Amino acid sequence: MTAVTRILLIVIIIMSLAGMVDAGYAARLHYDAGDDSFCNFGPQFNCDVVNTSKYAAILGVPVAGIGFAGYLLFAALSVSLLKGFDLRGLASPALVAAAALGTGFSLYLTYVEFFILETVCILCVISQALVILILAAAIAVTVLSRRAGGARV
Repeated sequence: MTAVTRILLIVIIIMSLAGMVDAGYAARLHYDAGDDSFCNFGPQFNCDVVNTSKYAAILGVPVAGIGFAGYLLFAALSVSLLKGFDLRGLASPALVAAAALGTGFSLYLTYVEFFILETVCILCVISQALVILILAAAIAVTVLSRRAGGARV
C-alpha cells in the first residue's frame, strides 16, 4: 500500500467520524422536535423544518440514523483496508459502492430540501459535502491500488 493510499484512508476515517458527529447531532434534533437548534437562520436555512418533515424518516428510521450507519460503514471499511484486511478484494469496491449509494441518497435529499421543502439544513449540507468527498477519496484509493499492481489495496 502506498503512502498516498494510507493518507487517503485516514482522511476517509476522519471524514467518517465527522459525519457520524454531524448525523448524530441531526438525529438528536430529530427526536427533540421543537427544540431550536443552532442552525436555524430563518425560513431559508432551518434544520428543524427539514428534520421534522415527512422526509426526515424512512419506515420510522430517521434519515440521520441511516447517515450515521453509512459513515460507520465507511470508517469500518477504511480501517479494514488500512489494517490489510481486504475481505477477499471486496473492501475497496464495497467502499466505493457504499459511498456512491450515499452520494445518490444525499443528492435525492438535496432535491427534497431545495425544491420540496424550500429550505436548507446546514447539517445536511455538511453531510452532503462529506459523503461526496468520501466518494472521491474512495475512488482515488481504488485507482491508486490498481495502478500499484493489483486490484487489492
